[in-house]
Amino acid sequence: MGAALNIFNQKNINKQEMKEKVKHLVALSVANNGDGGYSGTWAEKRGDCIDFIDIKPFTNLDEAEQYLDCNCDKWGAILVVPYEINIENKLVTGYLAGALCSE
Repeated sequence: MGAALNIFNQKNINKQEMKEKVKHLVALSVANNGDGGYSGTWAEKRGDCIDFIDIKPFTNLDEAEQYLDCNCDKWGAILVVPYEINIENKLVTGYLAGALCSE
């Protein structure tokens, strides 16, 4: 069975707020898709298995997504990485969450 990376991006948010948003995303996915396996959605993950990676914030979203793609595990936790991106001379901060789910 294959796997695909699901991504969730939130700008201008702190760590605790991101944790709550990810938990809500998982709960909403469970409500819409059930909590059985192989749905290909966030419902495959558990909202309490969220690992914030202690890493220097990414300055490029593509690099952050590549990091998640290389480090997420189909049976592992949701991984979350920080980013700080300069857009039109304005610093935008946030978090990118990734979960490897079945295809």
